[in-house]
Amino acid sequence: MTVDRVGPVRLPRPVPPRLRMSVPAPRSIMSWRTRMNNPLAGAGRRRSVATMTRRAGLPALLMLACVVAGCAGNSRPRPVAPDLTVLEPAEQAIAQARTIRADELAPEALREAQRRVSLARTIVLQSALQGTQPDEAQRVRIEQLVEEARVDAMLASAVTQREAVVNALGEYEKALAPPPTDSPDTGSQPASNQSGPGSN
Repeated sequence: MTVDRVGPVRLPRPVPPRLRMSVPAPRSIMSWRTRMNNPLAGAGRRRSVATMTRRAGLPALLMLACVVAGCAGNSRPRPVAPDLTVLEPAEQAIAQARTIRADELAPEALREAQRRVSLARTIVLQSALQGTQPDEAQRVRIEQLVEEARVDAMLASAVTQREAVVNALGEYEKALAPPPTDSPDTGSQPASNQSGPGSN
């Protein structure tokens, strides 16, 4: 029996694995991989961020509260319509005095009446701007000013009427007085002695 000689079996050389190029991954990708591989790695950072947020939010909340409180403190009351009907008695008396020319014949009394009415009107308007009506003390003061103004206006009317009566009487007396008459000059003249033809 013959055996064929077989040469040495040559196996194919193994192909070496290709060298992979190591490219550094971006930092964001690395951090993402780290968090994915170890979920507890970023817990401390998340807690620190939450703490910083709470610390930063506390002053903001305090500032917001101060602003809201300041706005509430500076809010002005809503004005209301003033009730000026309480001034009508004095205003009517002043208007009546003006119709008879009291501002010419009794200016001081009429000016005082107008001043008192202005004070009463100021009290009413100030209360209306504050969103309220005059209180008890203010109402008493307003009524007092209105009454005094009405009396001053009536006084101005009385003075004006008196002056008008005096002027009318003066004109009437002038009309009744007789006109002055011019008397002739009756002065004495010296007597002249006329001598007759037989006088010595």
